[in-house]
Amino acid sequence: MPALGAGQRDRKATVERAGAPVVGPHGDETPGWTVLAIEWVSVRFGSSAERRQAAQTGANQAATFGFLWNTATRSITPADRLQFDDAVWNIQGVNVSPGNTGVVVAAVRAA
Repeated sequence: MPALGAGQRDRKATVERAGAPVVGPHGDETPGWTVLAIEWVSVRFGSSAERRQAAQTGANQAATFGFLWNTATRSITPADRLQFDDAVWNIQGVNVSPGNTGVVVAAVRAA
């Protein structure tokens, strides 16, 4: 994903980092998540063939998110997750663009 102009980052995504576990009313622990950043992103979903295949097999939808490089986004790791379009997206990979112009995140929508 090449360097992006501001007009191409036209959607907002929340980057969340795992925090202290939250204990539920029955004593069960679930991961607690804290907001690392809320950023404007560009989003590129899988091809139409990939979306059809995912729908047929019940697989998760994949997308690539383009972030502007800053102190928060440069620290994103696969242990973090995204909130986007009212869904949780699990991060599969993170790449910093050459010259620190952007951060590209590959993620799949959680089932």
